[in-house]
Amino acid sequence: MSNISDKQTIKLTNTLKLIMNQTNYSEETALEKLQKWDNNYMNVIREYLNPNFNKPKNIVKTKSVNQMVMTEIRNLMNSIQQTEKQK
Repeated sequence: MSNISDKQTIKLTNTLKLIMNQTNYSEETALEKLQKWDNNYMNVIREYLNPNFNKPKNIVKTKSVNQMVMTEIRNLMNSIQQTEKQK
């Protein structure tokens, strides 16, 4: 049973060393960040390099020229149809 906890302790120590080598975090800060990210050391390092890495990016979907033309035609035809219904 102690063998498992020894392996976990060694793994935690190695992970903390890795984080401290890649960042300027102290051991306490590295441990806090590691717990915050559920022992995902890559997210700890990513957060150090770019604090906003986890925020979703606004993706602007661009339309091709053909899509824009067809959209305009559809809108025109819909407006004509609405006008006809009102008469």
